[in-house]
Amino acid sequence: MKKFTVIIFALVLILGMTSCKKKVEQPVLPPSQTMELNDNNFQGNTSEKVEGYGNWFSAAVTGGFWSAIVKVSFAIPIYAYKHALEQTPQKVDNSTWLWQYNVQFMGINHHVKLYGSVDPNQDMVSWEMYVDDFNWFVGENNVAATEGYWIFYSKDAQPKEKLKVEWTYDYSDSTGTAKYIVVDQDANNYNSYLYYGNNLDGLYNCFFNIVNTSDTSSVEIQWNNQSRVGRIKSSKYFGDQAWHCWNESLQDCQCPSSK
Repeated sequence: MKKFTVIIFALVLILGMTSCKKKVEQPVLPPSQTMELNDNNFQGNTSEKVEGYGNWFSAAVTGGFWSAIVKVSFAIPIYAYKHALEQTPQKVDNSTWLWQYNVQFMGINHHVKLYGSVDPNQDMVSWEMYVDDFNWFVGENNVAATEGYWIFYSKDAQPKEKLKVEWTYDYSDSTGTAKYIVVDQDANNYNSYLYYGNNLDGLYNCFFNIVNTSDTSSVEIQWNNQSRVGRIKSSKYFGDQAWHCWNESLQDCQCPSSK
């Protein structure tokens, strides 16, 4: 009888421990804004500096360098990820989901696999994306998908970490930040970064803070994504630490007295 009681107690204890396990929910995909670089205010012809537009031009050239790193080097994985937001995943095991689908990019079909694994003990989600069996990026964020990071790999003979994006996102007003960091230790601009945000108050609601380690230069850019007015501060371009502004037509103008 005593042995039977011990067995019953053990079964009750096991069932109790099982029932206390945290239920694992399907992970939330972070918005595509967490990896896209929004430089729409600086789109245009920057191949030739036009007199009277020098301030905007300097900002556009600086943003264009980073746009090339992000939009050209990692166009395929970013494009593929945006399509994951439209897919329904399948559950692989108790804590892992798989988004599997095909996309066509530049006339070429690609097979995509995006794995999302939840660690309920740490309230974290880990990500891995494969396009045609190449692991383009990994990532991690909190379960609420309000902060995290992505790490992109170079598609070379020996793939290595190329770019890290540390991001935050506020769903209440669709604002956030993203810091793009060069993590390729062989690059001459290793540890250079562009820090982007669209959460400022006042006349300018967006910003770029840029540091280039190859020449130790820094640039600050602020603009309004509706009116397109903006300003730039760079001793590299202007030889001073003053703000240099442009108006709604992107023409150079005197900076407003208010911030």
